Amino acid sequence: MFGNYYSDRPWVTGFEIGEEVIALAPHNFGSYTITDANLVVPKPADLSFEAAATIPLVFLTAYHALHYWGRMDRGDRILIHAGAGGVGLAAIQLAQRAGAEIFATAGSPEKRDFLRSLERRSSRGG
Repeated sequence: MFGNYYSDRPWVTGFEIGEEVIALAPHNFGSYTITDANLVVPKPADLSFEAAATIPLVFLTAYHALHYWGRMDRGDRILIHAGAGGVGLAAIQLAQRAGAEIFATAGSPEKRDFLRSLERRSSRGG
């Protein structure tokens, strides 16, 4: 979820009232929600709210699969299906960060080209 931060709790620090944030929260399909401050991070200014809304779930899904179930480590080889989708792209980023060797599938020539462009950018360090 995403939105603006509001809290009158003195023990919650690190955020300014009205600051744009990204968070994980239960029952978050309303106008407001309450969640643990540990599940809230500032939203980068150059990230739209629409893009921000996708981050928590796709990265949590990919992280859980790769690190909790897969026990991914440096040098592991990983096959990521639907690599150009939200969870696939998150999995690629997490696997790159872990130092895994990545193989990814995509359903169209355009998506495969997109994945190749990520590989080229990664190999250049950007």
